[in-house]
Amino acid sequence: MGAWLAGVSWPDALVGVVGSGVVGGAVWLARLPFRRRRERADALAEWIPAARQLELAIFARDATSASVHRAWIGYPIDRWRAILGPDMGFRQFDAAKGALQTVEMLYERGRLTEAALEEHRLARSAFANRIRGLSSEANAANVRREQRASLRRDCLKRPLATWRRERHNARMRRAREGSKAL
Repeated sequence: MGAWLAGVSWPDALVGVVGSGVVGGAVWLARLPFRRRRERADALAEWIPAARQLELAIFARDATSASVHRAWIGYPIDRWRAILGPDMGFRQFDAAKGALQTVEMLYERGRLTEAALEEHRLARSAFANRIRGLSSEANAANVRREQRASLRRDCLKRPLATWRRERHNARMRRAREGSKAL
């Protein structure tokens, strides 16, 4: 049993294990920002369609805080909020949800005011506008990503023609921007 252990060079084995750990740790640290960026992009891709569904739930004619809560509870909102931050429409969603609860409470007590209804309208409009803006930004980012990929493919296939075309397009853009400044 111990015969194979006798031929092992323990200092070399220890250096190998420690070296592998150091190299593996360095690779893990180097890939960490890319992993976080990918995680953020994935969370945003999941959040936007879910937010559209929540927007429909808030704008429904028979919307109640219970129906919005049922729609909300089906999504991992807290995980998305932790990854994306509160400025990605979560703050506006919370405000719209709170305004709806306020309107329901005031209605039940018979104290519903026009100010409460207006606050509810403004809160849900702010949420809808924020989500539409995020959706538009995401679509624009996808278009830019596809354009960069197309440019890379063109550069690999026809480098000289692509370089000429891009220089010509850049000159045209500068000329347009210069004429706008006048």
